Amino acid sequence: MTLHGKLRRQPETAEVARRNPCPEFAAFKERPQSVIDQFLSAVNDDLKASFQDRRPRIVYIIDEFTYLYGYIKQNIVPSNFMQSWKSLTESGYCNYLLVAQDYYTQFREDPAFSNALQVVEPIQVDYLSEEDVRLMIEEPTRIPQDDPYRPGESRFKGRSGQAAIKRLYELTNGQPWYLMMLCKRLVDRLNRHRSIYASYVDVDRITRWAITGEGDDDQFNYVLDKSTFNNLAGVWQEYVPGALPQEDVRLVLLRIAQETRSRDLCPRSDIRAETERSIDEILGSLYNRGVLSMPKPGQYKIRVGLFKEFLLHRGDGVWVSTQ
Repeated sequence: MTLHGKLRRQPETAEVARRNPCPEFAAFKERPQSVIDQFLSAVNDDLKASFQDRRPRIVYIIDEFTYLYGYIKQNIVPSNFMQSWKSLTESGYCNYLLVAQDYYTQFREDPAFSNALQVVEPIQVDYLSEEDVRLMIEEPTRIPQDDPYRPGESRFKGRSGQAAIKRLYELTNGQPWYLMMLCKRLVDRLNRHRSIYASYVDVDRITRWAITGEGDDDQFNYVLDKSTFNNLAGVWQEYVPGALPQEDVRLVLLRIAQETRSRDLCPRSDIRAETERSIDEILGSLYNRGVLSMPKPGQYKIRVGLFKEFLLHRGDGVWVSTQ
């Protein structure tokens, strides 16, 4: 077990691991719930006795937790799994940090599982503010304080540098993953050209190369593909019963991208496409998931500008999951 290995590798808890051997797989396979209960109970009692008021807490971080929902619905995981999960969380042996996709609410609100998930406090990790975006762009790239010529100076200097920051915000709307991706490409470009300062032109070049493969950054394999935007296109929905058809989602997003090519917002009346499900249902899903914003009633825009640009240049064709 990962927990036993962690205890064994830490000098402070190595004796706890020695006194509590890792359960045998055969026993775990035969009666998993009782084996886990016994092991965690024994480890916690030992930690409490060994550390008293300084007893360390066991925290499990579980990534991609929402895939479990699809696996249960597809009968890959037994339907009674969540009953065991509820028992484990209520035992108090461990704390859990669950990292989930934006359709976690569907999992939580499903009558079959809502009771087991009521003990989980949902915290939405949203888009960054414009000020936080500025800090995330400038601070990691700032010239070191021990530089004899430009100590602590920002690499985004002057009007062009500030325009570069503004453009990065427009392209990401503060979505952290896309912001980090573009900043990484920008730093690579600056290093390649031995540039001290970043400019709007640099951001424009890395964006054009990322989307079209055109430009002077051909030494980097940086051209994006559809999988880059799987989270926004909702490719994961294929695991969820009753999910929106991917082609419906693509058509609506592509229409909005086209309609906002030369204007900021797209009225609902201009969103026309041949879809299986109603356009209002699709818009509601995309809005609730934060893919679209609605600055004015009934008028939409794609929040991540990079996604909009990608749709305009390469949004034809079906989105296919790479998982």
